[in-house]
Amino acid sequence: MTNVFKMVLAFLTVFLIVLSNGVYSQITKKDFLKPGQEESVDDDSAGDDDSLGDDDDSGDDDDSLGDDDDLGDDDDDSLGDDDDSGDDDDDDSADNENVLVNQAKEQFKEGKNEEAIELCSQAIEEDPENREAYNQLGLIYSRTGEYDKALKNYKIFLKKSDNKNIRADIQSGHSNLAAIYYTRGQYDKALEHAQISRNISKELKDKPSEAKSISWIGLISQVKGDYANALISHKEALKINEGIKDNKSGLAYSNNNLGFISTKMGKYDQAIEYYKKALKLNQDLGNKRGEGVVHNNIGFTYQSKGDYDKALEHYNSALKIREEIGDKVGISVSHNYIGEINFERGDFAAAKENFDKAEEILKSINNKTKLITVYNNLGLLSQVKGDYKGADERYKEASKIAKKTGNRPAKGDYNNNKGVLLYKKGRNKKAGKRIKKALKLDKEMGARPAEAIRQNNMALTYLRRGRYNKALKSFQKALAFNEEAGAIPEMAVCYNNIGVTYLKKKDYEKALEFFKKAKAIDQKLGAKPGLATDYTNMASSYEALGQYNNATSLYKKALEIDEALENKDGIASVNNNLGALAYRQGNNDQALERYKASNQISSELDDQYALAVSYNNIALVYHQKKEYDAAIENYKKALEIFDREGNLGASDVVRFNMGNAYIDNGEGEKALKIYQKVIESKDEEKNPRALAMAHRRLGDSYHKLGQYDKAIESYDKVAQLNEKLGDDAVDVDYNRLGDAYQRQDQDEKALKYYLLAYKVHKKKYRYPQQSMSCISIVALYVKEGNYKKAYKYQIIRVRIENHLNSESLEADRKYLARLKDLAYEDGEEAPAENLEPLPAKPAEKPVEEEIIEEDKGEGDIEGDDDEGDTEEGDDDDSVGDDDDDGSDDDDSVGDDDDELGEVE
Repeated sequence: MTNVFKMVLAFLTVFLIVLSNGVYSQITKKDFLKPGQEESVDDDSAGDDDSLGDDDDSGDDDDSLGDDDDLGDDDDDSLGDDDDSGDDDDDDSADNENVLVNQAKEQFKEGKNEEAIELCSQAIEEDPENREAYNQLGLIYSRTGEYDKALKNYKIFLKKSDNKNIRADIQSGHSNLAAIYYTRGQYDKALEHAQISRNISKELKDKPSEAKSISWIGLISQVKGDYANALISHKEALKINEGIKDNKSGLAYSNNNLGFISTKMGKYDQAIEYYKKALKLNQDLGNKRGEGVVHNNIGFTYQSKGDYDKALEHYNSALKIREEIGDKVGISVSHNYIGEINFERGDFAAAKENFDKAEEILKSINNKTKLITVYNNLGLLSQVKGDYKGADERYKEASKIAKKTGNRPAKGDYNNNKGVLLYKKGRNKKAGKRIKKALKLDKEMGARPAEAIRQNNMALTYLRRGRYNKALKSFQKALAFNEEAGAIPEMAVCYNNIGVTYLKKKDYEKALEFFKKAKAIDQKLGAKPGLATDYTNMASSYEALGQYNNATSLYKKALEIDEALENKDGIASVNNNLGALAYRQGNNDQALERYKASNQISSELDDQYALAVSYNNIALVYHQKKEYDAAIENYKKALEIFDREGNLGASDVVRFNMGNAYIDNGEGEKALKIYQKVIESKDEEKNPRALAMAHRRLGDSYHKLGQYDKAIESYDKVAQLNEKLGDDAVDVDYNRLGDAYQRQDQDEKALKYYLLAYKVHKKKYRYPQQSMSCISIVALYVKEGNYKKAYKYQIIRVRIENHLNSESLEADRKYLARLKDLAYEDGEEAPAENLEPLPAKPAEKPVEEEIIEEDKGEGDIEGDDDEGDTEEGDDDDSVGDDDDDGSDDDDSVGDDDDELGEVE
């Protein structure tokens, strides 16, 4: 599956700076824009949408989540819903009852669900034994998300068929139940009914139905990530279809499915061969509609290969055929897919034109169901362009139709999409509330895959707000479902997000462990966009561990994949990350080159958030190069965008950075005014972390101005706030206090705070930070002539650097030898040295499950900026998987390492 990375992804790409480099934290979703493969080409079986039924909710987060009605679904019947299976010869129903059911089918196809339900209910009232009416009700309720009602009606249909011993309809009934259980994510039950359907088909020697049942089994294996067995099932179905005389439609169907699974497995050339066979068979049959479907699927495969020109060629072929046969719904579908290509290429104007055409057609034929999808796509398009108001309007239009048609999944999608929109704007608490509404609907419907999606998104809101344990619990709930369901691709998403959480907690090795698990899955599945995510996340971990060569290598691997996929968002993101790494290593010219490349792409994509981040990063480099006017100019550009978008947390950080530039440019009073204004805007009860950050930056300003007493006063306020919050970032404040006291030659107090920071690092197994504290502690002990204690802490530093496989290890060993000579003179015997690497962090106990409660004191008022929601400010809203690693600013005050990712 091709993604706009960033989740999924897909899907959201992180643009972070310096210490907090870009990692992909994935918002899971059902793609609206991604074609996701069309329905089967077998016109005789109403709705054999094997290919469409793929709920591939990988980390692709283009934020239109959970919609099972992708625009490509021409047939309004799910796979196996043989709604025409009522056996008229065995029924005593009057012709009027059949007329009513047929009218219901027509109403349903037009999206008039209430009218269709009323007609079916009338048919049942006239004849309670009208099995076909129950079957049609099951179909309608399955599409409106009322799965309990769907199950009830399908079971009645099955029971009445069983009572009459109509084996063909019993087979069909089990196929219907397989479909509904599949939709609910109850894959084991789905498999059970699919197998019963298969067995009855064999008993009846109904080869076409047997092939369809086996295809169902393949689809279930497929969604569980068991592509090998899915391939076996689809090949078995093909073999059966090959044995049926004059069965070109069945052969076309199986070849289409084999093309689909081959695409999923990354075997694109093989997929195209299968599709070409399906295309030829449909051409022989004169099945124009089937030709259009297969052309679309071939286009999707080329898109997966990153060959957008060929993809567009086939999408246009599908469009031409559909225009020839007057298939208005198909025409709208084709415009949607062509719009998707334009979207991926960053041609948003062309994409909008395509989506607008799809909207116009669907309005003309009053197809409300598919209008939901188009509105969501248009909402997403507005969202990635930074037009959050426009996105919200489109999502609301989709929601209105969902309410009117009784489409409950779409209602959940609206709340989820609204939540993601709020998340992108930094309204993290409100985002959580919206996603919880979607989660509640999913639970009521029994839609467990969607529940896992919402749990994942809920966790991201916690992650943003620094509530890492809650984030872990929600991610683990999503992981538990995916493990139970055997949904292997989704497990990779969860592993990545859990890894990001550990990265936030500064447990870099634990984070790396989970990123490697995700990588193993993506390699096995051949999921190239997922691999780009994994490489980026692993690179961020290695960078935090000081292993810059490994980080650079992995970032470049990610960039290579993104370039091959023509994933502009990913290219911009990785260039940003490489720029951050170069900046961190002091390679300012190289950093500037990378940041400008990221800036150019973000400008082409009209990605306002990413554009603002790149301006901030460019400013950081100019700042480092002492080109202060250029730095301030770029900070102002970043600030203008963030203020306009209402991204309060990011605006604060840019103000902090700009204040530092003013100080270094000799305009200290301007800087102090900026920081004091930020402090005045914060409420300690609502924004303790943001207030702490503002005091920290004010302290940094006083520090740079040489006003150390005032700096200490500010740092002390920060330490008190963080101690009250129980925030691990208090080690940063201890280090700053140590620096300030050292500048005043108050070495005893400086040592006190360096040792406090050291203890926090040691307790949390933050080896890189612990090693940095050792440098300060050793220097002070050397200054006072206490060489034995200096020697002791240098041993610890050597052991840490040995553990980290640091490039500075040899130099640290040499310094240790010098300290040993100074500490143990005149023949005094030194204690035995233990220079073995320090041990890895012990395994943690599993996080206990708990009910996630609503956050208190927050009104759900749409459009309210709600500053209280932006206390963390990690507003990495670009298209792709977004969240920083939370490297909370452990460097000394003198380092200009201010970055967007720093705000806790």
